[in-house]
Amino acid sequence: MKNNSEKSIVNAAQSTGYPTLEMFWKSQQSQMENIKDFKDRLLLPPTRIKKIMKKNEDVRMVAGESPVLLAKACELFIQDLTLRSSIHAQENHRL
Repeated sequence: MKNNSEKSIVNAAQSTGYPTLEMFWKSQQSQMENIKDFKDRLLLPPTRIKKIMKKNEDVRMVAGESPVLLAKACELFIQDLTLRSSIHAQENHRL
């Protein structure tokens, strides 16, 4: 069950005609189900993420899929955060 703040965010987005969080995540899920190789479609470079991961002294080896997965997760986090902040700004008439 959603809490009140999530309900108000969804309602505000629906009333303005802008994408909702539900719509965003459904579209992301359908896109990911159709992609065979994430490496070609990433906005964040996995090689840079791998370098950052290796900065930690405890990390000796990094599997090839790990930076790609982390890059996609970071990309989705940034998009979600941006959408949530946009919806919040619209809700408070701060565009």
